[in-house]
Amino acid sequence: MGTTSSVVRNVRVELESEEVYANPIRLYELARVSYNHIVNVSREIWSSEGYIQAVLPSASQMINIICLNVMRRLRKGNHAPFKVFTSAFEHEGGIGPFLHLPEFAVEIVPDQILNEDRLLRHLLGKEKPDIIFISHVRYADGIMPNIESIAHTVKDVVPNAIFILDAAQSLGIHSLPFGLVDVIFGSTHKWLFGPHGGGLAWFKLNFCQWIEGIFWTGNGLFNNNVHGYFDMPGGQSFSLYKEISVSLDLYQSTGPLAIFNRSCLLCKYARKRMIGLFEEYGIHFDIISDEFSPMFSVSLRRLDAYPLYKYLICLGVSIKYIKDYTYNGSLINIIRFGFPYYESISRIEAVIEYIRRYLHDISLD
Repeated sequence: MGTTSSVVRNVRVELESEEVYANPIRLYELARVSYNHIVNVSREIWSSEGYIQAVLPSASQMINIICLNVMRRLRKGNHAPFKVFTSAFEHEGGIGPFLHLPEFAVEIVPDQILNEDRLLRHLLGKEKPDIIFISHVRYADGIMPNIESIAHTVKDVVPNAIFILDAAQSLGIHSLPFGLVDVIFGSTHKWLFGPHGGGLAWFKLNFCQWIEGIFWTGNGLFNNNVHGYFDMPGGQSFSLYKEISVSLDLYQSTGPLAIFNRSCLLCKYARKRMIGLFEEYGIHFDIISDEFSPMFSVSLRRLDAYPLYKYLICLGVSIKYIKDYTYNGSLINIIRFGFPYYESISRIEAVIEYIRRYLHDISLD
């Protein structure tokens, strides 16, 4: 995961080999062409009617910009702290600004309430939050909450609450739930295999009217302000737009459903092989991801997984190590594997062999 596709790398090389960087006007022109292509292709991929799309920095940078502008707008006639409802399974790169700014009061809503309409309605009616912030897919285990049900309930009970959906783990692998949520944002370098530092966001039209903008220099990439105050202004990485553009072309031509199904099938194969390996060496483990998912997350209980993580990273295997994750009331450590659609059984078998060698070596100690 996080590997930039070859078409994106080729674009970067091509642009750097030209002399466009010495011509700022030409850079802006090229960026505008790519920006419009991104919007047009995105509309073909995702049914985003009723939303304005923006090309922005990656998710963690983007949410800081959005958070500060939401704060600015809420302060018109209201008094901080503003109440934020979130889940217990958020990544700090998403919920972080709301946690660290004193203008917000974050309340973690337990899963049993989020998943029970009657309990959620009662809590929403009692507390009347200003903001709902939830991940479309949980970063540690790949599990997807019932966003549609939660959003319906939120908009029914507190229609003025701003619903922000963190799609960092789902953009490019799952369908996006347009309709009721106000903001959807995610990065381009994960399942889209696009450029690092890039992101896509969608803002519902009535949210756009309410917040008025997120950049305030007067003009963004488009001088005629066709995208409102939602496009990035000034000097920036102009190649980003072309790189995102070609990554979306590749995603569309490959096929979102084919990408999802192949990633899930590769994951299912690797999951079965790893389970067999852990059982063979008597390793106690808990699987915390869904069975049909592009991600496989496992806790090795008594075995410290960090040395295994370091061992695999040194061998060029890209995995995640997640420390002190709350699961069923306990803190656990997780190793998480993501399976891009372009991977192969032979490469998965190579990783299985690496893990086998590691488990064999520690069994001799």
